[in-house]
Amino acid sequence: MSLWDGVSTDIKSGEIVKSNSYSYDIVKQLNRGKMANAYHAKRSDGLDIFLKQTKDPNEYSPQKFANYVKAQHQILNILNTIGSDYVETNYEFFEFSGRHFQAKAFLSGSDLKAKIWTKNQSEKFDFETRLKVIERLAFLIKKIHDHDLIHSDLKPEQIFVTPDANYPCGLKLTLIDFDHSIVPSLNIYIPAGTPTWYSPEHNRENKKVGAYSDIFTLGSMFYTIITGGLKPFADYFESDSKYKSAITKTRSVKPLNQLMPGFPDNLSNLIQSMLHPNNTKRPSAKEVYDGLIRFKEDLEKPKYIKIFKGSKSRIITDGVKFTRAMAKSSFGDYQEIFTNQFEIIKDSSGDWFIKGLSVPKSAKTKDNNTLYFHPTKINGKDITNRIIPIEDNMQITIGNTQLVIKTKNK
Repeated sequence: MSLWDGVSTDIKSGEIVKSNSYSYDIVKQLNRGKMANAYHAKRSDGLDIFLKQTKDPNEYSPQKFANYVKAQHQILNILNTIGSDYVETNYEFFEFSGRHFQAKAFLSGSDLKAKIWTKNQSEKFDFETRLKVIERLAFLIKKIHDHDLIHSDLKPEQIFVTPDANYPCGLKLTLIDFDHSIVPSLNIYIPAGTPTWYSPEHNRENKKVGAYSDIFTLGSMFYTIITGGLKPFADYFESDSKYKSAITKTRSVKPLNQLMPGFPDNLSNLIQSMLHPNNTKRPSAKEVYDGLIRFKEDLEKPKYIKIFKGSKSRIITDGVKFTRAMAKSSFGDYQEIFTNQFEIIKDSSGDWFIKGLSVPKSAKTKDNNTLYFHPTKINGKDITNRIIPIEDNMQITIGNTQLVIKTKNK
């Protein structure tokens, strides 16, 4: 093993670079880029490290490069404030032989690109997992935007995926590679964009890349994840010029509810709004996340309810009044039930309610017998002329008649 000479373009396996705290033994080179090289390194305490060597491009002036390095330090501080549940862990930023290095956690797993376009059918996301993944991605972008941090170069390769049962979709998603981020409050502006993923404002001289640019690329990733690999501008990938033109036109993207019959309109409309060429008409990260939460809650609402009396049941698919005739036909028990006892209400949002209706205390039959009626009660409380939300296993009492409402029907 020997120290890197600081002259060679690449650092060889077995060579060492040092900070004030640790030495890093290079295991192998992972990637070569215009601005940086990436390595798998072993830290002197045995920890596996993702080591990024920032190059010093000849076209950069010394002052411009110094500003770039300063910005990287500031960005790393923000990332460490956000935390490893959401973004890559950064251990230190140091200089060795005149070059700058970032020491980061070495993540196990694969990037989102490998998951979307996997050739192994058993590893493909099912539809439920796709919905959970896009919800988590929305939360991650909301998280960094809440800290005034804009990624600017989002793409599936910048999302690391690690199996972890502690996360909602059984996967930990980690945002990585913030070398070209934007922090408006610190006047940090180092945007970059990847062909077939960047936003319209990446190519407009009079439009600055901003938080809305992340939303555009996020919408493109949502579209690709939902379809299992079809990008929204797939018809315009033959050349970068065609892609640049396509992303400035709303008609370039076929809405998901047209591409996939039966796809929910509200989710299709949300993703379509994220891909709007006019950045002022795109939702914020918070609005995207809140929209996904509302969509998930709507999915979880019962499509119908069942009213049980013992082992017998009746399905209710929409608003309906529970009547004496219904009780007779469904349960054969109706002596204490008046014509209209209570009303089941399903509102336009898909939420269910029950309203107790007014009933007389008694009534005479044709043969002059007296029938005594009872109001609808829930948990012993009279709900006459009251509307309350329906809950699973709700107990309904009418005199001695016991009914149960079940809402779990997925």
